[in-house]
Amino acid sequence: MSQLFPYIEAIVAHNLDRLDAEELFSLALERVNSNAHGEAIDYLKRALDLNPSDAGACYLLGAEYAQIGMMDRGLEFMAKAVKLDPQLHTGVFQLGLLYLSSGRQAEAAITWQGLDGLGEDHPLVLFKSGLEALERSEFDICRQMLERGIKGNMVNPALNVDMTRVLEKLSTMLGNQAVVGDNEASIPGAKPEAAVPGEHFFISAYRDKESH
Repeated sequence: MSQLFPYIEAIVAHNLDRLDAEELFSLALERVNSNAHGEAIDYLKRALDLNPSDAGACYLLGAEYAQIGMMDRGLEFMAKAVKLDPQLHTGVFQLGLLYLSSGRQAEAAITWQGLDGLGEDHPLVLFKSGLEALERSEFDICRQMLERGIKGNMVNPALNVDMTRVLEKLSTMLGNQAVVGDNEASIPGAKPEAAVPGEHFFISAYRDKESH
């Protein structure tokens, strides 16, 4: 199959103008899963040319832009996806996450209000509550919320990986502070480093194959 794939790609490239939006989206998903961001973005832009109101394509394009560091475009297309389909809850969470990682806490909070109808025990609500607690330096609450969210999230393993990374970084940060605090008594003039309020953890854009 590996020998045939370049040949298949050549056929697809020659016939792109004959593909419909759904076919282009499927090709984009395959490229996303292969970390071929440039090709995925090309397919998604072509799909949106054919169907500008496709919330799923907007969402995935926004996630791909965020993945390659083009945050403004990531925010633009993620916001468009949520506007087209407010029930795209994964998109609502991801948009708030992009705002948060860009230092735009107020916009993140407003965006995440779109998750309130899911109930306080929904994993996405627990995750956003944990990240909001992190912004307030309420580290114990952050840890509790994220751990509950991970335990309850059975549909998006990639998101659990990202939230686990947040917990690991939080543990490392608090451990470093404890070491500094212990050393203060033995080193004259030593002071513990102050926790940075609202320290942001950029979380890689996850790719949820489910629509919601």
